[in-house]
Amino acid sequence: MLNTTDYAAESKEINKQGINPVFFLPYLSGERTPHNDPYARGAFVGMNATTSREDMTLAVMEGVSFSLRDILTRVRDLGAGVNTARLIGGGAKSPVWCQIIADVLRLKVEKMQSDEGPAFGAAILAMVGAGAFKNVEEACTKLINITETFTPNEETAKNYDKAYPIYVNLYSALKESFHAIAK
Repeated sequence: MLNTTDYAAESKEINKQGINPVFFLPYLSGERTPHNDPYARGAFVGMNATTSREDMTLAVMEGVSFSLRDILTRVRDLGAGVNTARLIGGGAKSPVWCQIIADVLRLKVEKMQSDEGPAFGAAILAMVGAGAFKNVEEACTKLINITETFTPNEETAKNYDKAYPIYVNLYSALKESFHAIAK
């Protein structure tokens, strides 16, 4: 069994360079952005005889982070200026994963105190609708608490910039196989 405490310390060392020869496509329920393909499947690529459990665990965190970069790229293509990402939930409990996301996205990443994203957002909108706040911006300023901030490590981010095109090309390379598997 992988000891997460040991892995957290080890993965910080592994991740210093942002280099992992193993890639993970996180399409476990198909994919919506950017591919809109219900037949896309999850896949590990790049494994060899020396691949460790840690490599695969790190690949999962990096694959999800690369998937977020896909979304960020599409949002920016639509003209939105994004300079900060806010994280909640299970993944946000891992400082290693928060740092990977900051490095992959090249954004400041803020970890929020609340673990209830959708419900918390709905409550904020309800309070604005009920007149407790003038607008959503005011409500967010007063109600959202940031507990930790992660900034990109330039050296690691450069390495992720080199790995990202490989990740992007994997979907195209495997698309026909995904569709054949689904049939």
